[in-house]
Amino acid sequence: MKQGKWLGVLWLIGLLLVTSTAEAREEGPHMNQVLAPFSGSTLNGKTIHYEIGAYDKTVIHFFATWCYPCQEEMPAIVSLSEQLNQQPKSQFIPINLTSSENSVKALTPFLQQYEATFDPLLDNDGSLQKGFQIFGIPTTIVINADGTIIQRINGPINKEEFLSISEQS
Repeated sequence: MKQGKWLGVLWLIGLLLVTSTAEAREEGPHMNQVLAPFSGSTLNGKTIHYEIGAYDKTVIHFFATWCYPCQEEMPAIVSLSEQLNQQPKSQFIPINLTSSENSVKALTPFLQQYEATFDPLLDNDGSLQKGFQIFGIPTTIVINADGTIIQRINGPINKEEFLSISEQS
């Protein structure tokens, strides 16, 4: 009889965990939802703004220096950022998960190693990571001119996704 009670208690705990996890994931931006404007400071002290309608396409990319998949993907991300900079109505917003870094000092040599010319927005307090519901990195989000999220890639981008992002308007 005691085993039956414990199984019931464990089942109830499991149900509560699943329910609370599902509720937690309902927050934040999802596919086909409009992304709210935001801004933040970059490594070089500039302010980056995201505003609905300011660009035909905005690509937001979350990464960290310690993340092996981010390191593997970084040459493609550098290339993507350069291509987007050539498109007049496109914006690339790289976001470093600074709150998870050992030190922000690791960021400059990391960017230099990959010859990255972009100036990443720093998520010092983890608020962007939480707001965008970034559970794993790298994560890339593509937004259209209406502010609607049209693509979310959890994990490294592959060649087809790279082409899709760089060519879509």
